[in-house]
Amino acid sequence: MKEPAHAAGTSRTLRATAPRASIAALASLLTAALAAGCGDPPPPVGDDAGAPIVGAACSASQPCGPGLTCLGDFPGGYCTAVCESASCPSGSICDRGIAPPLCTDACLVRADCRDGYQCWRGGCIPACGDASSCGVEGASCEDGQCIGAECSDPSMCPPGWDCLAGTCIEVPDGGPVLLGLGQACAMDTDCRSGICLPPERGGVCTLACADPLECSREVTFSAACGPATRGGSVGTYCLPFTGTGALNGDPCASNDDCQSRTCVASLCTEACNEPGDCTLGTQCGTAAFEAGSFQGCLLPSGNPYEVLLPEITLEAGFGNSAQRVALPADVASVTLQCAHRSGDALPMGFNQVTQVVGGTTVKHFDLGELFDWIDQPNRWIPSDGFEIVSMGIPGSTSDRVSLRPSSVRFSVLVFQRMMGDTGSATIQPSVLVRRGSDPGTGSIDVAVHLVGVGVSASEAAGNARVQALLTRMDELLTAARIRRGTTTYHDVSSSTLSVIDSAEGPDSELAQLFRLSSGRSGRVLSLFLVRSIEAGGDGFNTLGIAGGIPGPVGVHGTMHSGVAIAFDRSVVGDSGRLAGHIAAHEGGHYLGLFHVTERIRPCTGSETPDTTTCMPFGGGDTLADTGHGDATNLMNWSLVGMGSNTGISGGQAHVLRHSNLVSWP
Repeated sequence: MKEPAHAAGTSRTLRATAPRASIAALASLLTAALAAGCGDPPPPVGDDAGAPIVGAACSASQPCGPGLTCLGDFPGGYCTAVCESASCPSGSICDRGIAPPLCTDACLVRADCRDGYQCWRGGCIPACGDASSCGVEGASCEDGQCIGAECSDPSMCPPGWDCLAGTCIEVPDGGPVLLGLGQACAMDTDCRSGICLPPERGGVCTLACADPLECSREVTFSAACGPATRGGSVGTYCLPFTGTGALNGDPCASNDDCQSRTCVASLCTEACNEPGDCTLGTQCGTAAFEAGSFQGCLLPSGNPYEVLLPEITLEAGFGNSAQRVALPADVASVTLQCAHRSGDALPMGFNQVTQVVGGTTVKHFDLGELFDWIDQPNRWIPSDGFEIVSMGIPGSTSDRVSLRPSSVRFSVLVFQRMMGDTGSATIQPSVLVRRGSDPGTGSIDVAVHLVGVGVSASEAAGNARVQALLTRMDELLTAARIRRGTTTYHDVSSSTLSVIDSAEGPDSELAQLFRLSSGRSGRVLSLFLVRSIEAGGDGFNTLGIAGGIPGPVGVHGTMHSGVAIAFDRSVVGDSGRLAGHIAAHEGGHYLGLFHVTERIRPCTGSETPDTTTCMPFGGGDTLADTGHGDATNLMNWSLVGMGSNTGISGGQAHVLRHSNLVSWP
């Protein structure tokens, strides 16, 4: 328990918080306590000079000082006295909002009080349980602290104090009335707290603070903890909210744009002293303000940068994991990812992804609508997402959706494996953020995994077929102005995975193959060259499979972390160029492109889509500049004319370059 040290003869001006006990209950307790006592009690509680201490902890074995009674139903016991017709000891005040009036330990803020107590009307009283225990109409209880009006008339305040605008104000002998927290002031000497904010920062009496929690607990007005210049130096104080404007973590152009009154590096922010003080997507660091600096919440450095969110545990079929992550004003693209950490092997998915801009909700994805066959501007493949799921935004062009200068809000869920599934899984969301404008060019690093195809890693750089594959992939991606960056080669010793016989589920050979990318790191596309793929053809030869649309970025060793390409001569011929076409097509999937035309015909307006007899959403992607039936496009569902379908539209190039797997110069 925290015991504040009080020197004899000192007095403090204050605010306080306390529960309302009934007159009968308090009177009964005090009467019983005063009447009790026989034998030789232990030494009473007092300070070094022997003066009794109001508010000190007490018990039967640790009685209070002379003239005080131990109120046992207060947490840890509370030394007090009735002050209806008597004055209170030095360092305490009479709280007339309690019946009967009691002496309470004087305080200015909650930190002046013991653990389990709050500061209300200038005295330390037990933390509130609900608004009714604050004793004033309109007050509320937040985290054990009463917030709002302390009084409705002077009779509720300590003797010698007045009730001014709902606040108990000390009236010094012969002096002016000192103003309470949140009241308009002109200079520091106007305020009981001794701190008056400059007009541009609110112009009210306030307190110093180091983090937002101090303001939410200690002041009687809605406030952020932010910087203000006083006396030529920058400090951090509780600044009254403007009532309108952008939230912390949202972009801004000036202080007036922000509810917190603080815009730093184009971001609404406030003060902090540890990471937990900051909005997700920002971090605590040194922020410049006017002629000085303060500890504030800032965007991470690096481009792109990753925001790793706290782990959450979800029950099967439920998504209650709403997150809000700050984005910079110049955000270009984001990759939302969710990785399985522990618990049951349950498939995961995104539920909703939105932004709020000017009070209007901009929808990027809604799973419920997708299940009702309402097309979404961004899509992802949710099947078999047992280990990780990813979604890239933008997954389409600006005619369908674009990122806005506002925080992104999203929720995730884990699906039931069957009706009535009661399993649960612990998952970790993350957001990869890229800033800046599309430069019109990009590059992608590639890791080539050789799986029983007769070429070793040491030979691959000089092997004609492998190099023909990479050259052809380069030629096709050039249409999107994407070039190949660093290329590495890796041997895969598992001969059983050179022919992929199963592709569905976490135990399939394809899943086992992609997990072999665990040795990779960074933003790299893993290409697995296998002899053939015998699974998933539905009567057609499968030439390649991507781990996801899009696949995970910078996360390796999962069942989705790669692209498989048939490389045997009997399947794709001698030169390797056809395999390069397949690599570009499947790589397009991994970076976020869907087929422009699916094998199954589009559904008509009268049909219910089931993906076996007809395909929803016109049987193609979400882009306006691609068309169903375009057999010249690289992302047609099948190989055309031994690789003559090489087209990439401007919209497709836009999606490819905005993938966070692609590096910008």
